[in-house]
Amino acid sequence: MKATYLKIPVEMAQFALREAKTKQVACYTATHFIYSGKARLSDKPAYKVANLIDVSPRSVYRYFNWLLSRNWFGKDEENGWLFFRGLDTVHNIEGWNFARAVIMQSKDLQDIKAFLAGAVMASLVQTGKGQRTEQVKGCSEQAVGQISLSVLADVLDVSTRHAQKLRKIADSCGYIENKPTLTEITNWTPNDLKELRKQDLNYLPVELLGYADKKVTPIDRIRYEDDKLFLQEANTIKCLLQLKSRKGLSNYHP
Repeated sequence: MKATYLKIPVEMAQFALREAKTKQVACYTATHFIYSGKARLSDKPAYKVANLIDVSPRSVYRYFNWLLSRNWFGKDEENGWLFFRGLDTVHNIEGWNFARAVIMQSKDLQDIKAFLAGAVMASLVQTGKGQRTEQVKGCSEQAVGQISLSVLADVLDVSTRHAQKLRKIADSCGYIENKPTLTEITNWTPNDLKELRKQDLNYLPVELLGYADKKVTPIDRIRYEDDKLFLQEANTIKCLLQLKSRKGLSNYHP
């Protein structure tokens, strides 16, 4: 039976972004939306997949070869069949450990990199329990939390610049809402900051509005807006993807 939606393992999203295999993952998941587990080679399935993920059939043939080498696909040359391994099978082939997954619709294949980046950030917010939850129209409660670029970069083993690009496209495609987190500094003025910067200081003790204790922070994280100083902390991420769990896996962990 063809899938109407898929529960994509978050570890698959991490793998695809870390190894630069987002198109291969798009190709694999596309087959589950088009076929019921297998296709005749004579039907040229690469053409249907190419149409769904908006690449050339030639590119899809390359992705097919990679998927066969990885054992995500199987092939019966004698009888002319191509087999598409199930998500749980791929989960076990790759030795992934966690059951956390994100709901994918076929439309998400058009923005696969943004979708996968959104999936990873949704999982990071969920892992950190977020700061709060909000009701999003048409969705269940969505977690909100602060995720730094360095954390995202470490999880994906990419540069912070690349992590920033991924966060930006996930935001622009509507998979997350990304907002800067600015907290007002109460013990320094903009004029103070000008003088302090002349002293080549790298760190500064700050008092934050709503917090009792002082915090020592890098001076380059202090921002000036509306005649006030603010500490820029990790950006606030609101998840707009639905997380689920793929129970029944051999090494099940939520």
